[in-house]
Amino acid sequence: MDNLADLLKQKKNTSALWRSVDAHLIVEKANKILIELFGQIIASQANAVYCKNEVLTIACLNSIWAQEIRLNESKILDRINTELPSAGLKKIRYLA
Repeated sequence: MDNLADLLKQKKNTSALWRSVDAHLIVEKANKILIELFGQIIASQANAVYCKNEVLTIACLNSIWAQEIRLNESKILDRINTELPSAGLKKIRYLA
């Protein structure tokens, strides 16, 4: 017989609501990390907008910021995956 914690974990992995909550937490964490890496100026130039299928999408106002973020992609992914182990991000997609 499964205990309550195991049942909740199983339900969390299959629930669309929990996946949506996880995606929003990932986006929020990504935006905080962007500000830590690039300073407050990035908040008006680029933002993580959504996360789906292990891909984080970041919208950038211009290609210069997209390139800066791309150069730091592995660092950003490592920090998100370390701080939110359930994220399991593999890639960043850029909208410029």
